[in-house]
Amino acid sequence: MAMRKTGAPQRFDAIAREVFAPLYPVMAGRILESCGMQEGHCLDLGCGSGWLGRALAQQSRFCVTYLDISEAMLELAENHAQGCGLAERTSTLCSDVHAIGLPDASVDLVISRGSFPFWNTPEKAVAEILRVLRPGGHAFIGGGFGNAEIKKEVFAKMALRDPQWQERIKRHSVPDAAKRLVAGVMALDASEIEITRDERGFMAHFVR
Repeated sequence: MAMRKTGAPQRFDAIAREVFAPLYPVMAGRILESCGMQEGHCLDLGCGSGWLGRALAQQSRFCVTYLDISEAMLELAENHAQGCGLAERTSTLCSDVHAIGLPDASVDLVISRGSFPFWNTPEKAVAEILRVLRPGGHAFIGGGFGNAEIKKEVFAKMALRDPQWQERIKRHSVPDAAKRLVAGVMALDASEIEITRDERGFMAHFVR
């Protein structure tokens, strides 16, 4: 899996904390409302330092497994969870999204924000997600900023940090990655599929 460079986990975490932090509780609330669940086993896929999974755990009774290909990112996610009093409901897994190291039908909810543009083969990744979901389990894969107001705030702050930030985003070919992800999701034998693109961002939601 082609992931973010692992040489600067502290820098990525600082940006999440100082710029992106407001969006995670909003996205977590949206996910919980959409799936209608409050407990079970949640997998935060390509978690980075765990901001979305942690926000979801704080708003629910879910136990969260943080999965990333970077051990350094997972260490940060674990440390943050401990600092928030969530250690008992937290575990980490260093694994690849194309070969998730979990048994079949072992997860109730899969979440992922901002990871999919780095997936080499989205079709294989979403098939793995479907494999680990229990019958009736939900997956939410996408990006976005929670709402239009937060997006505007994030873009303004990132422009001050890095004037070339928007150009870097374009080089990640996010629209093309989203198109490939949607194609992979639509090919799944899922019971429900919903693709949304609005002011909150892009999200692929499917149910096993």
